[in-house]
Amino acid sequence: MTHIMEDTVGLELDDDVDLNTSIGPEGLGLESIGILEVTVHLEREYDIEFSDEALELLINGTLGEFIDEVVRQRSAVAAGASAENSGSR
Repeated sequence: MTHIMEDTVGLELDDDVDLNTSIGPEGLGLESIGILEVTVHLEREYDIEFSDEALELLINGTLGEFIDEVVRQRSAVAAGASAENSGSR
């Protein structure tokens, strides 16, 4: 996940960054547009989609919350694919 932030918005993460670090200006320093760039990259890479509500929470959230949301989205996609595969038998 950190490599995506580094590659997408050119953000190098310090050693003191942890899951409680804010994503916004007072933490990682990402503005709304930077967060959107990262989420669009993740949506394309992992075939997931963030709702508007999730994006608003991510903008004001922590790195841990951001990662949790990505994992939740990926799990939902995987569960959908699994259900589709089991239904086609």
